[in-house]
Amino acid sequence: MQFVNSKSANLVSKAAEVYSKACIRIAQILADLNVTYSKSRPNLKNISMQINDKRLGLMQPTIKQGQNFAKTSSSLNSSIISAPTTLDSFSSGSGKQSKLTPFQKGIVVDMFAKLNRTKMRRLSTGTVVEQQMKMFAFECNFEHPVHSMVFDVSDKSWLKYFTPEEIKDIKNH
Repeated sequence: MQFVNSKSANLVSKAAEVYSKACIRIAQILADLNVTYSKSRPNLKNISMQINDKRLGLMQPTIKQGQNFAKTSSSLNSSIISAPTTLDSFSSGSGKQSKLTPFQKGIVVDMFAKLNRTKMRRLSTGTVVEQQMKMFAFECNFEHPVHSMVFDVSDKSWLKYFTPEEIKDIKNH
């Protein structure tokens, strides 16, 4: 029993560290995108529940003409899925993955254009993470977490843009 208690304390400590890093990263992304937000800490439980619901096909976010995408993206309404083997189609048990409209693609182009180049992350190999994300986002015709600046290191699609060593570096940062 003492072994379990010591391991659970370590797990709680690690979870708090992950939560803290996620909050800092979310704040950095929002600042880079010039998105105003409340200074309170983001509700990661709510965000993760929304991500899981979307992954299961329980909700479909919509972007209306004239809607402020920056506010939408700050809620991180995105899915965590294994990306399709091709960038043109993805089907799941619940139906087809949403294809991006020209309006949505324009929003993504604008979002990446607003990023501050001086704050972009450069890996030890010289690869700039946000530039690779931008390349993937522009090539991907269907909704993907990259369109909300979400990088899921378990997504195999990133192997087209990063080496396994670079992905490991990103994961450990």
